[in-house]
Amino acid sequence: MAKIYSFRKITDNFTTHTVIEPNYREDEERIVELCTIDGITYISVPDNIILSKQSEHVTTTLQEIVLTDELRKKINDVSPHCKLINQRTVENIRKKYSLNDEIQLLRETLADQLGEYNAYVEECVEQGKQDKEKLISSNISEKDSMDLS
Repeated sequence: MAKIYSFRKITDNFTTHTVIEPNYREDEERIVELCTIDGITYISVPDNIILSKQSEHVTTTLQEIVLTDELRKKINDVSPHCKLINQRTVENIRKKYSLNDEIQLLRETLADQLGEYNAYVEECVEQGKQDKEKLISSNISEKDSMDLS
């Protein structure tokens, strides 16, 4: 799982001070900038990464945070990474079921077809939930993972 950190980017006349990432090999996990909300930037740091020494500008505001349900929802709503995961989840569902198929299943509510449909959708949603879990928390609620808008 990943840890979530917050910090405030500071811009002076010469640079924007942000988190300095360690050197990576191509196949290694990386720090992901999730989003910025009200001037606070949130990053996801995989467990196997230790943050290196940061500039004084970053260090003064850098802190590991515990996600509340409210903050998790805000990050989920704003983060381009979460939006992409939601889009991929819908695309995976669309590989097997068109929007018309879903509506038809809801109308017909044939038990065997609905059961197969629900199982497939739950599989896609679970994959999306696991992808988000890697970024923002081990406790993504089912409601957040189904918010595919």
